[in-house]
Amino acid sequence: MEEWRSIFYRSCRHLLWLGLALLIVGSISMVYWKNPAHFFANYRRDFSFVRELQVSPTGFQPLGQRRYKFCGHMERIDLPPEIKKIWIQTGYAGSIELPEGWFIERSAGGRFIFIQEVAALCPKCAARRHLGEHEGWVAVFYGPAGSYGPLERVTPLKLEWLPESWRNRILSGRAEFADEAEMLQALDSLDEFRR
Repeated sequence: MEEWRSIFYRSCRHLLWLGLALLIVGSISMVYWKNPAHFFANYRRDFSFVRELQVSPTGFQPLGQRRYKFCGHMERIDLPPEIKKIWIQTGYAGSIELPEGWFIERSAGGRFIFIQEVAALCPKCAARRHLGEHEGWVAVFYGPAGSYGPLERVTPLKLEWLPESWRNRILSGRAEFADEAEMLQALDSLDEFRR
């Protein structure tokens, strides 16, 4: 009888260890199941539960932004269908191959942000103009002063011909105008200094 008791206790001990191991494995599986980005990081399959998470209003929906390279401003945009398709197919797992001009960042809150970088000025800055210097000549640039707006044209005025106040204003980036008409008025007033 004593021998049967010993065998029974050893079997129970093995079953307890097996149960504990199953409990640990089950807990780890549940953690990874709740966060599929870790669990499915090396796979590119279409999991319906991941798709449901992405379109839910719980913060998994990615944001879209357009960044204007010349002025640095950003605006929120709706994601184009091809970017949404990439997002859903990859399930935000692993590396995502995006079209040229697009990249992805993750916000401090954990949301994904798809950013389209455009080599242009934003609509607000595109109407503005500023005067600057180009190879010793006064030049008109698109955008506000301090932006990297493209060169519109070079005027027939040398910077050295202008009075000190205008030279300082142009070189310090304070010769900025709300629109082209305002800029043309300023150039008309400077025309008297042309030689």
